[in-house]
Amino acid sequence: MLLLSLIGLLVLSQKKRTTFINLAENASSRWAHLFHQQHQPKRIKSYLAGLFNAVNILLAGGWRGPLLGAVLNVAFDMLTLYLLFFAARNPISLGVLLTGYGFLC
Repeated sequence: MLLLSLIGLLVLSQKKRTTFINLAENASSRWAHLFHQQHQPKRIKSYLAGLFNAVNILLAGGWRGPLLGAVLNVAFDMLTLYLLFFAARNPISLGVLLTGYGFLC
């Protein structure tokens, strides 16, 4: 539920960025005051600028490269696990491999 709330907040923040930045600075200021820390608005602004920039890149189609990298990473991990069992002269089926990899992750 928390993850869905954060995703919804991120989607809403795309439409009203200045309002979201002001809310984040206000929350950061209160948090810093509550825990007797120094408030750093430049740090909040740079973090949110990076976050908005990443979302813009993803929306422009920049998600294909990271997705391909993640798929290749999982595929080679599973191939390594299969070859480990094959080298031990105990080949396993695809279902067992997927189940075992799921347990490892």
